[in-house]
Amino acid sequence: MARSRVAVKPETKDPQDHEASQLLNEVAGLVTLAAAFFALVSFVSFQPGEGGTNLGGPVGHGLSSLLMQTFGLAVFLVPLLLVVLGVQLFRSRLDALSATRGMASFALLLSLAVLVGLVRQHGDVVHAGGWFGGFVSTLLRDACGTIGAAVVTGVLLALALMFTTGSSLRTGLSRLTGGARQGWQRWRHQRSTRALQNRKRELLPSESEPLAGPLIVLGEESAVADDKKPRRLAAQPTLPFADGSGYQTPSLDLLDTPRHSVVRVDEEALRKSSEILEAKLGNFGIEGKVVAVRPGPVITTFEIEPAPGVKVNRIVTLQDDLAMALRAVGVRILAPVPGKAVVGIEVANAKREQVFLREILESEPFAEAQSTLTLALG
Repeated sequence: MARSRVAVKPETKDPQDHEASQLLNEVAGLVTLAAAFFALVSFVSFQPGEGGTNLGGPVGHGLSSLLMQTFGLAVFLVPLLLVVLGVQLFRSRLDALSATRGMASFALLLSLAVLVGLVRQHGDVVHAGGWFGGFVSTLLRDACGTIGAAVVTGVLLALALMFTTGSSLRTGLSRLTGGARQGWQRWRHQRSTRALQNRKRELLPSESEPLAGPLIVLGEESAVADDKKPRRLAAQPTLPFADGSGYQTPSLDLLDTPRHSVVRVDEEALRKSSEILEAKLGNFGIEGKVVAVRPGPVITTFEIEPAPGVKVNRIVTLQDDLAMALRAVGVRILAPVPGKAVVGIEVANAKREQVFLREILESEPFAEAQSTLTLALG
């Protein structure tokens, strides 16, 4: 005998019923949020015996008078619980609402009132735990002492909080520490980003103000090298070692032609090095300001003007410390620079250029030198 199978069609929910239920939940959530706001305004503006000053009117004054005299400052938990309830209704999370959580929320209110009564035992009823918190805290203090009453109240408060939120104490602590860690990292990131933006804003030149910082003195050796033809200048007079020798200096064509790569001076890097130099001197109690920077092919000279009363010998002793601060291969201090009221700090360039003997012999300063003993080194 064949068995007949009957297919049972699953019950489907009517979309109209679903929309109606969602609309009802949103209305209930809106009413709950409005009640939370009304309760908060009434509690904040409550003054005992002065109903006319309450922002909630007679209803708000009566409600806040009843609850605050009963539970004291713990009554401010009520608007918070109403906000959570309203949000759950808006999100249609009715499964999160249950009688157990409602009872746990009420227990949380009672335990918080007792805790406030323990902390503010000498305060008035409204600004403490109310008559309920004061009465229960007095009983616990007489029975278990102050510390024992605080321990019992803390345990009850933690249990009520666990059942209200539906999460364990370990989960709550991990979420709290994780949120605090994320907030700290976010604050540090925003702080570093803001500092970087301020730093860039300070470094960008303004249209109305000139760029602050030391004077960058660019010489021929720091400019962009071009292919120049060697200049024929008047040769130096020869020394009269022997009469009638007829010695003539060899042609400069025997020497290598100077070859220079294109070198561009990074003025921003020079200004940063100047700031580092001033800061390093300030760490050792030496006040000074970099007034000029003279970049060269091999070394860069920073001219520092010391503050009045600063001894030059103190700067000379910091030669190794300045080299480490500037990350330079070597540092040489000229204290002071001849003919100037500044101290020169020569810092070896990270990328050095070759100085050819031929370009020195062809240079104008060598040709116009007054001394016959002037020597060219390349």
